[in-house]
Amino acid sequence: MKTLLLVFIIIPAAFAMAQDPFSDAVNAAEQAKQAVTAPPKFATREYQVPPEFFGGADTDAKREQMFANDGIQFPQGSSMHYDPVKKILTIRDTEDELVLVDKLVAIWTAAKAKP
Repeated sequence: MKTLLLVFIIIPAAFAMAQDPFSDAVNAAEQAKQAVTAPPKFATREYQVPPEFFGGADTDAKREQMFANDGIQFPQGSSMHYDPVKKILTIRDTEDELVLVDKLVAIWTAAKAKP
């Protein structure tokens, strides 16, 4: 009788302490879903560049394509605009992409400054 009583006490306690693998899988799936569906965080930066910086690309779409050709991604919600009067390029993109834009603008500026 004592053995039977111990079994009834120990086994339920062991089950209560065990992790529920189904619950863990559901939690992991929910976290992955949130990571995928979370909207990207955007920032805006301005760059002072002359019109010839773009080598003949005379529309924002063509300028954006120049950057895209060098690996810059423009997810939904990002934007690019160049004001030729003020000579300011304004880019709204994710922080990761803006770091790449910084480097690309520096490289292009240095390349165009060389005679």
